[in-house]
Amino acid sequence: MSALCTHDGAEEKTGEMQLQISASRVNATFTMAGVACSYRGQLSDAYTGTMNCANQEPVPLKLSVK
Repeated sequence: MSALCTHDGAEEKTGEMQLQISASRVNATFTMAGVACSYRGQLSDAYTGTMNCANQEPVPLKLSVK
C-alpha cells in the first residue's frame, strides 16, 4: 500500500492496509511506521468516513477500492 497524504502538503507514505468489506460498509486498519489507524466508512460513490489515529483528531477520508 502507498498513500498520498495532503493534510499539510503532499507526503507519500508506505505501509500495510487490512480491509473488511461488506455490501455497504468498509472497516480498515492502516499501519504506517508502526502506527495503526482505523477507518470505518459507508458506501456512496466511494467509501466515506473518518480515519482515527491515537492521540489525534479524526480525519475525514474518502476511500476508493478497485
